[in-house]
Amino acid sequence: AASWVDRCLHGWAKLIVHRRQRVLWIVLLLVVVCGGVTAARLVIRNNTLDLIRKDSPVFQKYLAYMEEFDVRDEIVVVLKSDRLKDSRDAANALAVKLKQEKGLDRVYYRHDFSPMSDRLLLLADEERLIGIRRQMEELATLVKGNKQALNLNGILGEASAKFNDPYLRKSSNWQEFIPFIEEFVRNLKRLAKDLETPANAVEKKGLGELSEFEADLLKNEYLSLGEDGRTILMLLRPTKEEQKSATPFTGVIQRVRKVVQETQVEFPKVAIGVTGEPVLLDDELRQSESDMKIATLITLTLITIMFFFAYGEISRPLLALVALLASVVVTLGITSVTIGHLNIISQAFIVMLLGLGIDFGIQILGRYEEEMGRGKSSADSVEITLTTTGKALLTGGGTTAAAFYAMCFNDFTGLTELGWIAGSGVVMALVASLSILPALLLWRDRNGAKINLGKLRLDRGAMWDRKLTSHPYLVLAVAAGITLIAWKQCQKVSFDHNLLHLQNPKMESVRLTRELLNMGDGSLIYGVIMADSVEQADDLAIQLRALPTVSKVRTLGDLVPRDQKKRMEEVSRIARVSGEITLGSGGESSVDVPKAKKDLEFLLESSQEGAKQAKQYLGLSGRARQAVATFEKLIPPLERAVAALDKLSLEEAKQRLARHQVKLVGSITQNLGWLKTQRGDRPLTVDDLPAELRQRYLSSHGKVLLEVVPAVDVWERKPNEEFVAEMQKIAPGATGTPVMNLEYIDLLMKSYIQASFYAAGVILLLIFLLFRNLKDLVLTLLPLGLGVLWLFGALGLFHIQLDPANIVTMPMILGIGVAYGVYVMDRYREEGGVRIFASSTGKAVVLSALTTLFGFGSMLFGQYRGLVSLGMVMSLGVIFNLISALVVLPQILALQDKRGGEEEEDPGPAD
Repeated sequence: AASWVDRCLHGWAKLIVHRRQRVLWIVLLLVVVCGGVTAARLVIRNNTLDLIRKDSPVFQKYLAYMEEFDVRDEIVVVLKSDRLKDSRDAANALAVKLKQEKGLDRVYYRHDFSPMSDRLLLLADEERLIGIRRQMEELATLVKGNKQALNLNGILGEASAKFNDPYLRKSSNWQEFIPFIEEFVRNLKRLAKDLETPANAVEKKGLGELSEFEADLLKNEYLSLGEDGRTILMLLRPTKEEQKSATPFTGVIQRVRKVVQETQVEFPKVAIGVTGEPVLLDDELRQSESDMKIATLITLTLITIMFFFAYGEISRPLLALVALLASVVVTLGITSVTIGHLNIISQAFIVMLLGLGIDFGIQILGRYEEEMGRGKSSADSVEITLTTTGKALLTGGGTTAAAFYAMCFNDFTGLTELGWIAGSGVVMALVASLSILPALLLWRDRNGAKINLGKLRLDRGAMWDRKLTSHPYLVLAVAAGITLIAWKQCQKVSFDHNLLHLQNPKMESVRLTRELLNMGDGSLIYGVIMADSVEQADDLAIQLRALPTVSKVRTLGDLVPRDQKKRMEEVSRIARVSGEITLGSGGESSVDVPKAKKDLEFLLESSQEGAKQAKQYLGLSGRARQAVATFEKLIPPLERAVAALDKLSLEEAKQRLARHQVKLVGSITQNLGWLKTQRGDRPLTVDDLPAELRQRYLSSHGKVLLEVVPAVDVWERKPNEEFVAEMQKIAPGATGTPVMNLEYIDLLMKSYIQASFYAAGVILLLIFLLFRNLKDLVLTLLPLGLGVLWLFGALGLFHIQLDPANIVTMPMILGIGVAYGVYVMDRYREEGGVRIFASSTGKAVVLSALTTLFGFGSMLFGQYRGLVSLGMVMSLGVIFNLISALVVLPQILALQDKRGGEEEEDPGPAD
């Protein structure tokens, strides 16, 4: 008795045959409506936060941080040059233009310390403040009595006056001499360097500890990286309107890049590029969109060419394509109504559907032509096709759709959406193949078209069947050997967690991200912690900085020292001592080169002689050891200075000495003027800090932000796990991109594994319902089992890693592999023997596999590595499933037939 499925298919076939025009008009109307809905509502979202469920605990932490500090993913502009000044000039010019961009509400690249200019010295640590105070006291000693003018000749003359026996023999003079020498040695080193450097090379230096403090302040004035500070970062925050758009940041990123290009022309010596998380995401979306358009074009072209050669004409195959494209439009309409968008994962479904959906059309077309070739009418051919092959398609299509729908039952929103969209697409493609395509075939052949059975070359197919199954044991032995090798190799398969590896490495945003990462402290992704106060933030920062996986911690505590009492006292002393120093002019006077050279030679000879004499008393006097150490500090820079002067002409020597004098005296005068303005009457507070720092690190509710920059490559799995674990051990509530990436990939892998198990369960059920036979169930699943095992063996053998992109193929490979097994087994049961190529099934399965290969193989021509890896794995999966279904399975079926035939021939024992 016919099953309810058979009865339904028979009734459906009658409906298509007698109401084909009505079916086509309904389909046309549906396609027009869905096309309009798609154009009006469907958008593509490029935000990875849309891929994770909003009620996820990890997401909730990140969302709380974003809301507390009004965080929006920042566009990062990177400026690099060989000269610090060039980088800063370009940054300043670019900032002026970017601040006029309406899509940005914050351009953060520089700190304005002017509101706290009279208390900046409080940022120096106590040790440095003591050093600055001593230098001021030394300077006061140096100019005391104003015996010499404050210029190079005067300073050298003052030093020469101290290098005489009567002066140095008095013990009391050494208390004054030692501090003088410390500062004098520093100045001599600068003098030697200036004499060795051409006069056109200008470098500004200050006084010892003070110059180092000024250098730190100057470096921290800009957001810079590296010891030299020549790499400057600009952090651009898009407006909320840009954030809420369907494709966040795309428009503003394009405008920022245009401004950057204009500025690049103005500053050709500065390399300016754009990167950051939103830029990486947007570039990923743009690249994948471009690749998918190319892949779609390649797929359609190859399918059209294949149809022409496979069928000898193009009209009927084109009808299969028309039905498929109609299903794509309807699927997009369903997506527009139910979800409203495609994400960076689900946008690949069109190419998937082109490769998978045409499979159904090929099966229908192949069986239809086979029946037409046997002399059946078009109506009878459609009825036979729908009631026979249609049943296999329901199972094959059902298993593929089930594989996708199984993705819906997980906590990963991106995968759930892909499962719903792709599953619906497969269902629509199946429905189109069982309704639109038969109706179109009936319309085309309404005038009684005939097909020559010889044209189908089924007789040649019978020969292929015989050859294919002529040596079953040999084929099975080879298959067993391949399986054994694959089993060993599949254990080498690994998973690449690095999301950057999915990107096109040639893209500017990816290249800059890697370059910044290699700088050690330039990671664009970092952990974040919310503290309740500056004091708590400071305590956390101390603990975090001690971690081996942490490069640095950025927080307000760096600019608001906890205990400032001693600092205030030192700053007050420095201001007082500086106020007592009065300097006359001297930096403008010309340098007497011969006198300077004479003084330097005298100082060198005196130092050498002093060291020589002092060494004679090393064992007898502590003062002698002190003298040796002092003179030996003086000798190297004096030797360098004298040697450099000997090589220079009088004019060049005069220019270089004059340059040094201007730097020395000018910086001393400038430093003194600034030190006199410093105040230590009250401590620094958060209110004194630059506004841009308060906006970034202090919320309106008083929360203090810590940005924890990793010292390891957190794009890699193991370092990221260590970084997150250590950070959350100190602050359990820590979040940030490293934490989100870890959650993202963990959830992705868990969801795919879960979806694969769900899909396998549904597939088993559907196949059992079709065949109702355990042996046939096992035989149907055999090609899938071998295909998957061979696939993983190939991945291990050729060192192809699984990744967050190609892992999406696993449920699809399950569906496709089962479909091939179903088509072969269904025809075997129908024919009662191995007639794969002697019927339309063999050709249809091969063509189906080729179309799928075209769909996924076309991805190999793209630049987005994620799609390339997906296409590679899927293509290998299709090839191995095809071989196992059309080569290995028929051997077992042939042996089964042979054994069955032998049993029938054996009459058994006589009575």
